[in-house]
Order: sequence, then C-alpha cells, then structure tokens
Amino acid sequence: MAVYHEIVCEQALEQPRIPHDGQAELTPYLGCEHGCAYCYLAGLRPAQPGADAFDDVFIKTNVLEKLEKELARSTGQVIVHVGSLTDCYQPAEQTYALMPELLRLLLRYRVPMTLCTQSTLLLRDYDLIDALSRETYVEIAPSVTAVDESLQRKLEPHSASTTARLDMLRMLRQTHAVLGVQIAPVIPYLTDAQEDLVFLLHAAHALEADYVQSTMLYLRGAAKERFFTWVAREYPQLEEDFRRLYKTGGAERHYKNAYYERFHTLRKQLGLADHPRKLQRAMLQPETTQITLF
Repeated sequence: MAVYHEIVCEQALEQPRIPHDGQAELTPYLGCEHGCAYCYLAGLRPAQPGADAFDDVFIKTNVLEKLEKELARSTGQVIVHVGSLTDCYQPAEQTYALMPELLRLLLRYRVPMTLCTQSTLLLRDYDLIDALSRETYVEIAPSVTAVDESLQRKLEPHSASTTARLDMLRMLRQTHAVLGVQIAPVIPYLTDAQEDLVFLLHAAHALEADYVQSTMLYLRGAAKERFFTWVAREYPQLEEDFRRLYKTGGAERHYKNAYYERFHTLRKQLGLADHPRKLQRAMLQPETTQITLF
C-alpha cells in the first residue's frame, strides 16, 4: 500500500507538458497507486528526492484554496485537463475526497473540463459531472488496455477492469458529457490482436462513444527498464522481441504503421470519430477568452 504525504502547492492550474494556449492541467495527486507496468511516471522526476512514483503519493492539501483564487481572478475560460498527469480517482481519492469540491468549483465558474481515469470511483461524483456537463464542455475518456482480464490485472493491478470502465461510460451516456475511449497504451504482442481491436471498437460504437483514439506504447528512461523487467517476469518468451522492437522510445515504425492502419480502417467502418475537436468548437462559447495563467 502506498504511503501518503500531505504537501502544499504553489498553484492549482499548471501548464501542460506540451504547452497549449487556453489549456491547463489540474493534478490533485502526485504519484499514482495504480502501479501500471507500462506507466511513464517511472521515467519522470519524482515529486520529492528519493520518492517512488507508485509507493509514495503526494496530496495537495491546499489545491481547493488555490484553485478558487485562480478562478476568481480569471477574466475568461480555459479547458482544464483533470488527472492527465496522474489519476485523480486513484485510491487516495477515497481517503481525501478532493474531487467533489474541485468539481463544485469548476461548476461554479463554468469551467470546461476533460478527465481521463482508470477508476470507476468517478461514478460517486456522477451528479456533479452531470451538472457541469449541462453548463459547459465536459469530456470523459477512460483508457482501456486489455480485453483479457487476467492480462489486464497483470498490467494494471490496482485499476478497474476494462469491462467496468466501459460500463461506466454507458452510465455517463445519460449526461451531456462528450465520451471518448482511449485504447492506450497498445502493448505489442499482448494487446494488439485484431480480435481485441474489433471487440473494443465495437464496444465503443455500442455505447455511442463520441470518439475513439489509440496510442501505442512508448517507453523511455527508467519506465522502459521497469517495463522490460515486468515482461521478463510475466512473459519471458517475449523479452527479446520487445527489446528488438523498442530500440528507441517508440516501437519500430513498420509495426506501428501496420497497427494504426488496422485501427483507422475499422474505426472508419464503424463511423467513429478520432477526435472531439468538432464537438469542442460547437459546445464552447464562441466569445470565450483565454486566461493568462503562466
């Protein structure tokens, strides 16, 4: 079980890792208990020297206060990406319950929001998400990785099952939120079989997802060696194949291109969009101005 560390933050809204005008990240927790085998957090600078990305979780105890001050002094709107760095509904949220109050603040100021999670704890806050989605743009897009449940438990030992995440999206269909399915990361040799792709895309179509995206596994630094160690333990027969395929951070181009061709061919056949851009433009206020945050 992870160790919780309470900290204070200098600001609530932060610049995205890839800076983009009119967008900000809101990350109430640093570190993530989900401990997914492929997680990129292992390759990032820890929240504090010596901290472990998965065994140490840092709780921003003053994030509500900071967020309210930042929203109160704003002169316009910004799309806030909640939990894009670490999962905002990871197990620590059961103890600290920061999300309901954060959502209430976003609702009070009618702040557009996107949210990605691997947890069905989000459904605890269904009413708040529903209310916010009726006031402004809300996008919910959980990631799904493996169809095989035993494989999924090995990859994501502390996350909700793929079935549970898809069921959560079906429940959210009653809100006004834009719903997406992130088939990510795709793990070569393990989760990229055609039958798995067919299953997930048909599931997205059946639940009337507004869009579906897919991203192949990318590995760098300590995250790469951590993943290879996991492969050596769980699927030793594939270790050499992975090392050959991942000579750099991404899989060999021919492998990626072949997968993406299969993905987009089936996606188009099912009439599924690959981006919510048109919905964002239609649902956000035309007169929306941008906040200067950074």
